Amino acid sequence: MYHLVLNILIALFISTSVCFLVFRPISAKAKLLMNPRSDVDFSSPKMDLDVNLQDITVEFNKPQYFSVMELLESIDMMTRNLPYRKYRPDVPLHNNAKTWWKYVIYGILEVNVQPKLQMWSWEHIRHHRKQVKNYKDMYKTKITSKKPNEEILKLLEEFEKALDIFNITLARQQAEVEATKAGLKIYRPGVKQDDENSGGWFSWIWSWSGEKKDEQKQEVKGLEELMTREEKAKLYAAIGYSETAVDPTLPKSYEAMKFSVKLLSMSISIRENKQTPELVEFALTGLSTVFTQRPGAQAIRFETKITSLDVTGMSREKCTPCLLSSRTVYSDKSTSLLSIMFETNPLDEKADQRLRIESQPLEIVYDAMTINSLVDFFRPPKDVHLEQLTSATLMKLEEFREKTSTGLLYVIETQKVLDLKINLMASYIIVPQNGFYERTSNLLLLDLGSLKMESKSRSDLSELRVGQSTIEDIMSRAYDSFDIQLSSIQLLYSKHDENWQEARKLKYSSQHILQPLDVKVEFSRAMVVTDARMPKFKLSGQLPLLSIQISDQKLTSILELIDSIPKPESAPASKSEEEFYDALSSPVEDMPFFEAPSVSLKRASSTRQKKLRKQESLKNMTEFQLRFEVAEVLIKLCRLTGNTETPVLKLDIVGLGTELKLRTFDMTANAFLREADINGPELKTAYQNVLQKIKVNFSSLDVHLHTEALLNAMNYLNNLLPKQETKVAEEPVHEKIEEKKDVLKKLSKFLYCPPYEDVIDLNICADLSCLRIFIREKKHRIAEIHIEGLDSQVIMKKAATEVTAKLKNIIIVDSDEMALYKKALYITGKEVFNFRMMSYVNATDGIAYTNMDVVDNRIYLTVGCIQVVFVNKFVSSILAFINNFQAAKEALTEATVQAAEKAATGVKELAERSSRLALDINIKAPVVIVPQSAMSANVLVADLGLITVKNQFFIAKTKTRYNLPPVVDSMTVKLSELKLYRSCYEQGSLQTEVQLLQPLNLEVAVERNLAAAWYNEVPDIEISGRLKPMNVSVTVVTSAVVELHSPMKIKTTLKLDFRFDSLTLVLYSPNSKQVTNLDQRDDLLKLAEFKLVLMSAAVKMLSDGSMNASVKLANCTLDDKRQAIQKATPRMVEMKHGFEKKVMVDISYKQGRDGTVLDVIVQEIYLCASMEFLLTVADIFLKANAETLWTLLLSPVQPVSTMEMNIVVKNPEIVFVADLTRSDAPALVVTTQCEVFIKNSPERYSMTAAVKEIQMKACPFLPEKRKGNITTVLQPCDFFFEMKQSGTNPQTADLTIKSLTIKVSPIIINTVITITSALYQTAETTEEEISQIPPDLWNKKDIKNLKMWFLEEANENDDTNPTAELIPTGESLKINIDSVFLTLEAGVGHRTVPMLLAKSSFLGEVKNWTTLINLRSRLELEVHYFNEMFGVWEPLLEPLEVEKTDFFKPWILEIKMKKKAKKALVESDAEEENYKVPEYKTVINVSSKDQLNITLSKCGLQMLSNLGTAFAEAASQTSDIFKKDRAPFVIINSLGLPITVSPSDSFSVLNVECREKIFHLRDGENLNMEFVRTKNESDQFTAMTTLSSKRFYIQICPHNHSTVEKIPLTKVGRCIYRVRHEESGVERSIVCQIDTVEGSKMITIRSPIQIRNHFSIPLNIFEEGRCLGTASPENEFNIPLSSYRSMLSLQPLANENRVDGEYDMCEGITFDEIMKNVDSLLQRKCQSARSTNYSLIINIVPVKDMLTSPLCAEDQWDFPYVVHLWPSVLLRNLLPYQITYSVEGNGNKYDTLQEGCSAQIHNAVLDQTKLDLQLLSYLDQNWKSEYHIKSNLPDISFTTFYCITELDKTELDIAVHVTYTTGQMVIAIHSPYWMVNKTGRMLQYKADGIHRKHPPDYKRPLLFSFQPKNFLQNNKVQLMVTDSELSDPFSLDTVGSHGSVKCKSHKKEYQVGVTINNSSFNITRIVTFTPFFMISNRSKYTLEVAEEGKEKWIPIVLQQVNL
Repeated sequence: MYHLVLNILIALFISTSVCFLVFRPISAKAKLLMNPRSDVDFSSPKMDLDVNLQDITVEFNKPQYFSVMELLESIDMMTRNLPYRKYRPDVPLHNNAKTWWKYVIYGILEVNVQPKLQMWSWEHIRHHRKQVKNYKDMYKTKITSKKPNEEILKLLEEFEKALDIFNITLARQQAEVEATKAGLKIYRPGVKQDDENSGGWFSWIWSWSGEKKDEQKQEVKGLEELMTREEKAKLYAAIGYSETAVDPTLPKSYEAMKFSVKLLSMSISIRENKQTPELVEFALTGLSTVFTQRPGAQAIRFETKITSLDVTGMSREKCTPCLLSSRTVYSDKSTSLLSIMFETNPLDEKADQRLRIESQPLEIVYDAMTINSLVDFFRPPKDVHLEQLTSATLMKLEEFREKTSTGLLYVIETQKVLDLKINLMASYIIVPQNGFYERTSNLLLLDLGSLKMESKSRSDLSELRVGQSTIEDIMSRAYDSFDIQLSSIQLLYSKHDENWQEARKLKYSSQHILQPLDVKVEFSRAMVVTDARMPKFKLSGQLPLLSIQISDQKLTSILELIDSIPKPESAPASKSEEEFYDALSSPVEDMPFFEAPSVSLKRASSTRQKKLRKQESLKNMTEFQLRFEVAEVLIKLCRLTGNTETPVLKLDIVGLGTELKLRTFDMTANAFLREADINGPELKTAYQNVLQKIKVNFSSLDVHLHTEALLNAMNYLNNLLPKQETKVAEEPVHEKIEEKKDVLKKLSKFLYCPPYEDVIDLNICADLSCLRIFIREKKHRIAEIHIEGLDSQVIMKKAATEVTAKLKNIIIVDSDEMALYKKALYITGKEVFNFRMMSYVNATDGIAYTNMDVVDNRIYLTVGCIQVVFVNKFVSSILAFINNFQAAKEALTEATVQAAEKAATGVKELAERSSRLALDINIKAPVVIVPQSAMSANVLVADLGLITVKNQFFIAKTKTRYNLPPVVDSMTVKLSELKLYRSCYEQGSLQTEVQLLQPLNLEVAVERNLAAAWYNEVPDIEISGRLKPMNVSVTVVTSAVVELHSPMKIKTTLKLDFRFDSLTLVLYSPNSKQVTNLDQRDDLLKLAEFKLVLMSAAVKMLSDGSMNASVKLANCTLDDKRQAIQKATPRMVEMKHGFEKKVMVDISYKQGRDGTVLDVIVQEIYLCASMEFLLTVADIFLKANAETLWTLLLSPVQPVSTMEMNIVVKNPEIVFVADLTRSDAPALVVTTQCEVFIKNSPERYSMTAAVKEIQMKACPFLPEKRKGNITTVLQPCDFFFEMKQSGTNPQTADLTIKSLTIKVSPIIINTVITITSALYQTAETTEEEISQIPPDLWNKKDIKNLKMWFLEEANENDDTNPTAELIPTGESLKINIDSVFLTLEAGVGHRTVPMLLAKSSFLGEVKNWTTLINLRSRLELEVHYFNEMFGVWEPLLEPLEVEKTDFFKPWILEIKMKKKAKKALVESDAEEENYKVPEYKTVINVSSKDQLNITLSKCGLQMLSNLGTAFAEAASQTSDIFKKDRAPFVIINSLGLPITVSPSDSFSVLNVECREKIFHLRDGENLNMEFVRTKNESDQFTAMTTLSSKRFYIQICPHNHSTVEKIPLTKVGRCIYRVRHEESGVERSIVCQIDTVEGSKMITIRSPIQIRNHFSIPLNIFEEGRCLGTASPENEFNIPLSSYRSMLSLQPLANENRVDGEYDMCEGITFDEIMKNVDSLLQRKCQSARSTNYSLIINIVPVKDMLTSPLCAEDQWDFPYVVHLWPSVLLRNLLPYQITYSVEGNGNKYDTLQEGCSAQIHNAVLDQTKLDLQLLSYLDQNWKSEYHIKSNLPDISFTTFYCITELDKTELDIAVHVTYTTGQMVIAIHSPYWMVNKTGRMLQYKADGIHRKHPPDYKRPLLFSFQPKNFLQNNKVQLMVTDSELSDPFSLDTVGSHGSVKCKSHKKEYQVGVTINNSSFNITRIVTFTPFFMISNRSKYTLEVAEEGKEKWIPIVLQQVNL
């Protein structure tokens, strides 16, 4: 044994001048024992080393710390300069600036720029690959030769200078592999060539023992074949494997090596410098360490112990604080502070490894002065900036292989077992008040708790077997598990007089803030660390309770304690940024454009690392897995009252769990914290570029808001925090420096493009499954709020931050048990809202400010549908709850005001540059439900639809150029599907939906000037809106503008443009039968639809307060939507067709300092004035708004400034229609021009109204039917009205009308009456619709209470209310109508002819019309009528002669009306006089000084009668003539050749555009004419009254004939005129036939021969075989002028189906025969082409025509004739049943003749033809008869019909009435009597001894007749009712009589009413039998009646008759 004493002096020389010691001199003793016979002698170790160290002292001061930092900075600078060092010039810096700048530029280009540019060029790649290949070949030559050539070494050196380390290493490895595979021997310098004899690094230890054993080699098949011995040796060395086996001769307990170290004490001290005291000193005593090795068991053992540890702080006032001490906690000196024992393969063989760790507690005291001094000590020097330290990293190649279940079993069986036991006793930290520990200090104590950890035994686990256990079971068992227990972690606050040592030992005390908590954890370590499915470490634990309790006083004391501790002084701000400005980016720091140089060692190693990782396909291994549960978290806030703590707030969280999984490239937890390696292989795929991700889940959270508790808590929190005075420190502002620095920062950030900009730095997700908030008071609950599915997320990137939030459901419940509406707010869709906000960092800085696609913030918002039920009672309770916290609300208001003031100060800073916020908002707006009351199910629902908001930015176009371009924010707001409806809330949902407001679409565009403070060319705010075509109501929107600049300069502050595509209002009729108001609307009740089309509004507000506004309406429509009423068109109001490009309404409003001006223009409006419809619509609004209108009328008028109103109405069209169902119904159309000008000021009021060109026309209803069918009712006239009033003077008005020309015709009367009658029908219908039957309907009533007018008695003693005395006000109105023309016309349709003319004028003046009215007027009248026979106008009211002149004057009528007071009555009674207020009476005086002369003639009476009939028909609305229309004069050419017509100037031709005087008419054409109506009224009246043939005539000229003389058109009749043929000179006659047809004159120009066809078939007229034309049935046919003297033949025209066959032409008729057989019969036959026995007989009867003037010639050739063509027999069926007939010999072909119809028998011959007749369906039987057509038959005869089906051949006598005329025989088949049975009983009629039964169910008439032999006698009949006796005989011939017939029976007496009426054809009498007594219900109710004594009640419906 020997002793070795070593004196070691370690000194560190920092500088050449001063030397500081870091380690003080160390003294040590060592003892070494060696056993040379250790292989035989096992009594002592082979080597035993014992080292004793006395004391180690380390001192470190601040200059040494600074020197170390400067050394590190120097190394860092050299590292940064490494890539550029080879380009560094070898010249001094002074006077060589140019050289150094070249060095800088060249170095950057070569290192940073050039490699990046050349990297991907083909030339560079090829050159690089060639260099690498050459280097590899040369290196291969070098290592395979013992002595390489010098030239090769030089070339290798040149290549190594050019290539980087990575390529050099790679090429060398490739060369070695190729040489090895080629079998070449590799020579390495300094290495023995025989590798087989190599023993390794520690071979000397094993060889020193003197024994060397042969290595046992185990040949592995396959491995030797794949790898050589050298390669296998390299692999073993790489993976740390050795083939040396353990020596089996050594005992397992033999300790071969033993090494022990003992350190008595060690101290480490830190001080500022050598002269100052120590800042802190660490003292360690009793450190001993023992290390032993047992090679027989391959075991080692390591033990270490520490006796004590003390840390003292900075001394003060002769007192040194102890920061950390172990002696104060435990007193046992034999116990070590820390002991550690680690052993492998222990002797008991219970485990493979054993670890024991034990420690004693420590006391840690916080000393503020020491801590602050240490912070200041380690603060680096100001001039040292460590930015980058690089070092080469060693790489380790690991082999990964996939484990199978078999491999796992092997690992489990061979896994080493660790026996672990750790016991760390609880240490604690003391934080004293004021930062220094004293006995009198208050303390905050944190107990860290004790830790125990033990390994779990595997002996009790079942055995696993291959093939029987699943891979999951095997993987779950492949772990080493450990139990960890952490107990007694607590936090206490102790006052100086409290014993915290004892409280620390208790579970609960008043000093505890955090109660002691115990944590149990199970830790598991995987046996296999290469499987991605198996976590390497697993940890699961549980915390039963986490309880925190603190009072307000204790919390205040803790805050005061923390505030009392001195804090370290903050480092002064560095001024380097202000003094120096670096380049935009550092080439080494940020690498904005290029990567680091390829020659850098760091880049080479990292690049190689990346490539190797890609080659090896690294897996994302699970490093750590954690599961932790906290059973309960309890937090109590208390108030200290006395010595007890009363809880105020309590938070209890139950079941809080955490799961965590840490993998190679990420870490996930239940909060989902992900930390991903930015260079990881799956960053983009598996982690979506997310570096960190946090996810928080709340399953359920209940919050109770109790009123009293909240008020108590608020007071608690308000008094909680200590009061601190606010200190405002004013700091100097360096504006210029900051501005320059900000600009450079912004430019650098703009130019800087950060790497990994798509990588997410932080991703935070928070999910709240359910949150319930209960609002309640002391006695009851108010409401509950349920919030479900709240998801929020924050994504932070380097360039942007994204915030998203989603809410799935929210419900607010009314807790009132009696509430009908439980849910006050709830969601109906999938989610409440989806919010997303993107915030971009410095997006619009620098040059990007002009890029409009770039924004600072972007918001996306989607809100679902929320239903809100607004119940006033519930809302009031919520508001009452909120009002309890008024103090908090006032504080919030104050904070809001302060925030507003701060915002106002920042406006100037944001004036030039504005933040851009992009919006994309989609809101499904809430549905607001407003109940009628809290308990009513009737609700009003407002669905606010869908709101979308989007915006974009653009640069305003400016006239001048600005340094900063002005930016405009253009925002688009769309509101769609807004609707309002009524509904009924039942069973928790809305049951019905009655639409009040149809869906609405609104689009608003807002342009906001972001540079409004300095750019005024565009408005501050410009708003334009558009309302899509939907059914909407009007919403008023107000907007406010705040001025921030001087108002001196006028500019536009707001510009608003709004556009409505359409607004539609649908009205429904009220339904009196409707039980509830909430039923679904019936479309049948739809009344009207009001629509405003394309409405635009524009508002412009200026900064001086003036405003310009305009509203334009393109079209306004009103439609009649009543389905029950048929109508030709539903349109009532619209824009007139053809004027769609114009604007219907244009309103302009201007407001300024001088007043307001309102201009209104209404033009081209069409109004269908259906009075009944318009009044129905108006009635709805009047009833609904009666009270509102009355309030408005009674409201006082506010004094106005100067206001001017101009209203112009252009070309309105008002249509009064008689019948809405027909498109051609008669209508009156009014058009006019109207202008109204009103000017009102406090001094004067004036109004001027002018109605110009007002006229009324009668025409068809719809415009498309009006062409040529327009009659002017009122000629255009002008109205002028003016009213003035100055101050308090009376009003003066003047009304002037120049002329009124009115035309009245039947169609006008019909239209007017129909329009007005609709009003009366509405009133009647309203009266009929009366509701339920009153309960007292049948009660007795006093007639005095009925208040019937005819029962009232006049009471003279009734004192009427005294009337106030009327005082004349002085207002006056003058009325002047120059002339009034009234024309009564007759005619069809609109082309009527004047029949009566009246001319009048009116002059009047009205004064004091509001009080004592005084009217004086004068009326002039003149009336004429038209004598149609003579064609002249005659006076009806004779004019008066002016004496002594030849002139006449009209008749004058004067009208006076005056209201005056009666004489005042004075009553004297006992010295008292009572004056009554005078009563007033109105006196009307009508007088005329002229004589009234009325002249009537026979023609005048006829004219008046015709007018009366026409107007009566029009008034009765029964005539169909109003559907026709005809011109007053129609000229028809029937000459058979063309003619020319020249009308006089008094006629105007209709429907002809060109104004020609000669008109050509071809044969058959018409020419329509009417009177020329002059514009001058007096001339027109004169022209009409002086109508004569000299003015109203035409001239005609047939083709190739001479012109006829003037033909007057004033008289009706036929005149004959002569014409001469121009070529032959033959004179011919023509006839002008003038007929009056319904007021119109038809002028037919024809030849003297006219044929009238009375056949039912047309007949062709032939002239010598040439067809002249066809005579239509019952029409006239005029023979052509050239053919009337020729022979004419006739031939029937076969019909289309040729039923009547074809006939030959008859014999001709000459003009001579016509003249000779006037009024005689000429008969012609047309033989049938198919039968010789069948022919058509034509009876021809010529008649002379009637002329109004004598013949011009004496010969008879010129006399006109009318030739009538008659069929021989006409058969009429006057029976109420069908009959069929057949002519004998016609082959039993029967023709059917309907009841009341006639048929012509064309082939009947008198005395030869027989007819077979059949009566069908009479008494449900068919009857037949035979009738002979004979001449000279009596007027009435009978034929007998026999029943066809009955066997007894019942007979029926039917009468036949025969009429003979010239040319035709009429046979009428009829029954003398029709019997109608309405009694409901069987009737029998007895006559001539025969009984005829009439069944009660036979509703058709019974044919009755007396026997033919007794027909002409005085016959009577008897009646029998059911089983009664026969009545007395009575006659059936008393037409028009009503009576009764009595029939007696044994039970009762029947009384039958008999009514006898004549038929329309006068030869049949209709006898009706009815019950004599009938009840007609004309009341307003449904009644029931019953006979006395009978129980059967018979209902009688309203307006129905019952028998």
